[in-house]
Amino acid sequence: MKSFDDDDIAHLIGCPKDIVRCTQRAALPNELMMRGNMDLVSAENDERFQVFMRKSIELVDSFSLGLMYVDRTDGSRIILFRCNGPHGPPGIVRPDIPYHAAFHIHRATAANIAAGLKPESGATETRAYASYEEALDFFMEKCHIVGAERYFPKLAERDLGQPDLFEDPHDP
Repeated sequence: MKSFDDDDIAHLIGCPKDIVRCTQRAALPNELMMRGNMDLVSAENDERFQVFMRKSIELVDSFSLGLMYVDRTDGSRIILFRCNGPHGPPGIVRPDIPYHAAFHIHRATAANIAAGLKPESGATETRAYASYEEALDFFMEKCHIVGAERYFPKLAERDLGQPDLFEDPHDP
C-alpha cells in the first residue's frame, strides 16, 4: 500500500468516480442488514475504489456508507470516508462498535494511518443528513460518484441549485 498524506486522502475522496458495477440485495434470513456494493474507477489516474452500503432492517437510523480505496498493485484496501447513522450502546448493533448518539462521519487521516489505527478512526457529528436517504445523497456528492442516479433514481430528484437552509457550512 502506498503512503498517503491528508491532501492525497482528500483528493481520493473528492475525485470523480464512475460506477463499474453496482449490486444491492435485501437481507437474507437471519441477517439484520440490507447490503449493497459498488466497484468504482476514477476518471483520472484509473484509481480503484469500492463502496459498501449497509442498512439495518430493524433500526431505521443504523446504517453505514463507506468509500474504500483499493491499491492497484497489491489489492490492499483502506476506508477513506464513511457516513453513519447513530448507533446505540455497545452490543446493540455489534459489541465492537463504539456508541455514537448522532449522525456522524468518519474520515481517514494520515495521522491515523501512521499510528497504525484504523484509517477512519474517530468521528465528527454532522447535520448534513438525518436519514439513510439523505446520507446516500450526501455521500454520493461528497465522493463525487458520477451517474449514481442511474442506480438510485431518487438522487435524480434532488435540486442541485437550491441551497439547503439547514446546511451547516462547517460540516465536513
